Amino acid sequence: MSQRKLALVTGASSGIGLELARLAAADGYDLIVAADTPLVDASSQLRDQGSEIESVEVDLSTFGGGRPAARGGGRTTGGPAVR
Repeated sequence: MSQRKLALVTGASSGIGLELARLAAADGYDLIVAADTPLVDASSQLRDQGSEIESVEVDLSTFGGGRPAARGGGRTTGGPAVR
């Protein structure tokens, strides 16, 4: 991922989460998009807006479900501040 702004959007496979991801992409953010369902269609739509996308399929209702998303998709600087 680049050194542009980064947003982590959950529930991004459809509905409000996908719309928030679209708005962030339109505002110049690269995205980590997370959902408990496949993100193939959502990711391709967002890439069409020029954003770099890291898709993470996780179940955030479980205790450890957020760890893959919190790692920032391997991005080492400028990632989300999640502890």
